[in-house]
Amino acid sequence: MNFSRDDECKLCELISNHPILYDYGHTDFKDATMKENIWKEIASSFIGKTDEDCKKRWRSIRDHYKRLKREGKLGTGSAARKTKIWPLLNSLSFLTHVSEERRTLSNIPDLEQEDEEINIYI
Repeated sequence: MNFSRDDECKLCELISNHPILYDYGHTDFKDATMKENIWKEIASSFIGKTDEDCKKRWRSIRDHYKRLKREGKLGTGSAARKTKIWPLLNSLSFLTHVSEERRTLSNIPDLEQEDEEINIYI
């Protein structure tokens, strides 16, 4: 499952056309069937690569990007280090505006809201 740098750039480009694969806020993000069909379509663009190969490589690329972003090592801004820039950085520019976290629901009450409710009844 070796991807060349050109293959990785092509993979990122193909994925960028399908926000359902990377945008947690997308309305169809949880639609597994739709995502599976897209992965098969993407894999068909590569010779000798399966949809699982593409998914695995994408996860690795995405996780590396997130790690660099979290550690502040993306090489952007005026205080950027004079280090080698990750070759896939430009190919992943579509991720800069995507939220990091999924929206979640919790059954744990919001303490601030709970305090306000208590004050109302006192």
